Amino acid sequence: MQHGEHYYYYKGMYKQAKYYSCSKSRTALKCKARLICGEDGFFQIKGGHTCVTDDRINSRDVQDEMRQVLELRGLEDLRVVPGRVWCNVRYEMIRLYGESSGIRIITKTEGIGIVKRCRIDANGGDVFLLIETKEVRQVSDEDEREFLLVSLTYPIEGKYQRLVRFGHPDLVRLMKYPGITLFVDAAFSVTPKPFTRTILIMIYDKAHDVYIPCIYLLVDSEDHWSYWNTFQHCISEFAISLKVHMSLPLETSNSP
Repeated sequence: MQHGEHYYYYKGMYKQAKYYSCSKSRTALKCKARLICGEDGFFQIKGGHTCVTDDRINSRDVQDEMRQVLELRGLEDLRVVPGRVWCNVRYEMIRLYGESSGIRIITKTEGIGIVKRCRIDANGGDVFLLIETKEVRQVSDEDEREFLLVSLTYPIEGKYQRLVRFGHPDLVRLMKYPGITLFVDAAFSVTPKPFTRTILIMIYDKAHDVYIPCIYLLVDSEDHWSYWNTFQHCISEFAISLKVHMSLPLETSNSP
């Protein structure tokens, strides 16, 4: 359909409103403009036409500047994941130049790669050394209590395995309460490399009838020894006795 000087194609309907995208959104221009047609016939344009190349709108390439900002922001706070760093820098570029100016920015995939490579160069590629840095192991800049509880290597069947444990101090102290009920689960898809599994220890809160995530463990092995060591550390450190009931984890591994 045509509205004003531009053509649009139908995208879909949401809450009685019809959504259209600029006909040049699928071209190299990748126009971001959207046309919203309300139930009462009211038209609204959002996003701005980045496909317009006349004097009203000037295209600007900010990729070099964005690369420098990505490297700077990526090292300012190592606790922020690369994807979030890219999103923050993208919004920073939009606030600086305006989205309607048709700015050319670095894609999310490329931006994540820039942040990762920058962090690897900064710490020599040693993720275990990075975990032990002050800004990562503490709760926050204002709270100097330790969020990193354990970082160790132990031999199992002739191989060395890593175990890293995190926990907020205000939640970890709940482990020392008498008569607690623990639930242990494992996740794989959210685990950062080079680890292969994230083990979560949750405490049952009787007052609110909910399980509270208390301790997170990163391990690089998917055998039963990972769970065994998890329980042993809990028993020895918090002086608790456990009646264990085993079941399959909610998220299964893709490993053979």
